[in-house]
Amino acid sequence: SGPLDVSRVWEGDDPDSPEDASGVAWISWDENGIYVAVEVTDEAKGTVLPELDAKRHWRTDSVEIGIDPLGMAENTSATFKVGVFAETEEGGPAAYRDADAYQGPVAETAPGFEVASTVSEPYTGYVVETFIPFDALPAPVDPDNMTMNIFIYDSDTEDLTGQTRLGWSIWGGVQGTPYRWGQVHLEGLADDGETELEAPQMPLDVAESVKSPWSIVQAAGDGVGLGGHPKVADGSAVSLASEPVVADGAVTATLQAGDIGGTIRAYAVSDGTVLDSQEVTIEAGATADLALAFGDADPATVTIAVSFQTEDGAGQALAVPLQP
Repeated sequence: SGPLDVSRVWEGDDPDSPEDASGVAWISWDENGIYVAVEVTDEAKGTVLPELDAKRHWRTDSVEIGIDPLGMAENTSATFKVGVFAETEEGGPAAYRDADAYQGPVAETAPGFEVASTVSEPYTGYVVETFIPFDALPAPVDPDNMTMNIFIYDSDTEDLTGQTRLGWSIWGGVQGTPYRWGQVHLEGLADDGETELEAPQMPLDVAESVKSPWSIVQAAGDGVGLGGHPKVADGSAVSLASEPVVADGAVTATLQAGDIGGTIRAYAVSDGTVLDSQEVTIEAGATADLALAFGDADPATVTIAVSFQTEDGAGQALAVPLQP
């Protein structure tokens, strides 16, 4: 097909010119799956992320591809939706399914998915080429009613914020409402009449802030309660019984419980990477020992992120930066 114009402004700032942010896309298919190529024109590069942080693609320059194989989804839990980064710190592209029927890195959630990219030098934009296997979609394709959308996320800063979102079909709320996506006909593809939709795979525990070291660090810094949990009441919080001890690539610490018990989850993090984790149960008034390894990481870059979830469901966040 194509080329499709994916330069329409959906949200954010209007680009200063086509050179600032614009793009075109092509779609094709064979008996194995769908091919999507997107050529993006961009004059300022956003933050380049490490592979391990190649998610939440709206934070920097990226492309999003959404497919509703049956063309009848009420929300994205019945769709395939992937964010693609043309470049990572390691050099190659990366992709991550987000807010769809099966979220996570494509190697786990869409076996057979392929991506290649070219980033211009000097920088004037990039091209991403993807192959999406039919088997990765949450239902067999209805070749006459399938819908798709393609978005470009543009960031001109290095603070992990996007300024402009462009797209093909850009009706209000379009990202989460696939019935507003563009219709695509796969001419010549046989319709086998199958419409069975796989149940979405949504492990809800991964959305729990008490299990997210980044949420813990943020909550410890701004004083806002961990998402979905009331804050631990005064007198019930855990605290450090003494300063952490750093030796031989590891840190040990002792936590003191208040007047209620619960679960402690601790993480050693450095430069966007989780180096070690530990989960322990603590009784009211008791202590619990932590031991977390950080290996060869510079202790000055390591933070110990601790969440405490009480027996009645309240949450607390601690973040303790280590000193060399």
